[in-house]
Amino acid sequence: MPNYVQWRVSNSWRPFCDRWWLHWLQAPRLLWWDLQDAWARARYGYAPGDIFDLCSYHAGVTRGLMKEFLDRHHGHPLYLEPEEYKAKLEIILDGWEAMETLVSDDWVGVKSYEAWRAPLEERWRNGMKEFTELYVSFWQ
Repeated sequence: MPNYVQWRVSNSWRPFCDRWWLHWLQAPRLLWWDLQDAWARARYGYAPGDIFDLCSYHAGVTRGLMKEFLDRHHGHPLYLEPEEYKAKLEIILDGWEAMETLVSDDWVGVKSYEAWRAPLEERWRNGMKEFTELYVSFWQ
């Protein structure tokens, strides 16, 4: 049985563990970055780190906004009945949910990437068609 020194030198996982533990010594700097990002989001609506994966960030934010709008809207365009408007908003929300799934790359275990992606892209196209039609009517 090897002693600790032999194990320490021969174990390939040990350096990884050392670096991982050293990561926690940088917690004050990481906390500072989180505070800076929170301040930037409060002031500008986004943080510099959000630009790294802008499509994912934008899809998530817009999906959340559309969900909130669907739950709280009070009016509708004059050329649509309230039920029609709500149905179109649900199609838009479904499209943004599809886009959020598309950009998340959560397709582990899928046998065919194209078969997984095709219905999501169709939902996205349908949602965008309604979104562009109703874009100027998004008011409370």
